[in-house]
Amino acid sequence: SLGAVGTALKIGAAAMTAASAGFAAIGVGAVKAGSEMEGFQTRLTVLMGSAGEAKGRLDELFRIGSTTPFELPGLIEAEVNLRALGVNAEKTLPMVMDFAGAMGVDLASAAVEVGRAMQFGAGAVETISGRALRAQVELRTGADALKMSTSEFREAMVETLTDPDGIFAGGTEKLAATFDGMLSNLSDAFFKFSKDVGEAGLFDVAKETLREVLALIGN
Repeated sequence: SLGAVGTALKIGAAAMTAASAGFAAIGVGAVKAGSEMEGFQTRLTVLMGSAGEAKGRLDELFRIGSTTPFELPGLIEAEVNLRALGVNAEKTLPMVMDFAGAMGVDLASAAVEVGRAMQFGAGAVETISGRALRAQVELRTGADALKMSTSEFREAMVETLTDPDGIFAGGTEKLAATFDGMLSNLSDAFFKFSKDVGEAGLFDVAKETLREVLALIGN
């Protein structure tokens, strides 16, 4: 009947509208992911002094983000904070991740606390989590952390953070088992999909289109 045909057409139109909206959302997500990756690489290039090294490190951070409960933006912020403080990020970031996971604190903030403590000693920690770390160092060594030299505290702190029997051991794995950790992994999976779509050419097209629009406006 005409009524049935009309209903079918409406359903078909609604389905097409929903599909179009879905594809549009994927496109927007892909362009956003491409923009974020470009920004991340630029920041790392400034700190590392080499675009090639920055690209390699960014790929490594992306891999870490895909296999841990920490999202890429937080990993990048932590990396930038450590490097800005003159700390070896490759060696220190895993310790910071366990520390943040065990204490339930923001990864970028944890990087600042650990980085400051490494460079300036026990007196440089400011947050509750940082003081908890200092207390654990004192419990482990039996010494007053504030009376340690910077190098002494740095060594004791690294041993405390990497102690397999310490409270920070496995902090990343413990966080991964929580609901928030699983949501983070889901978010990373979607970001990876968006990144792959963008790298297939969509981001470059969007960037070139924007460049042309800006040129037209400028003229």
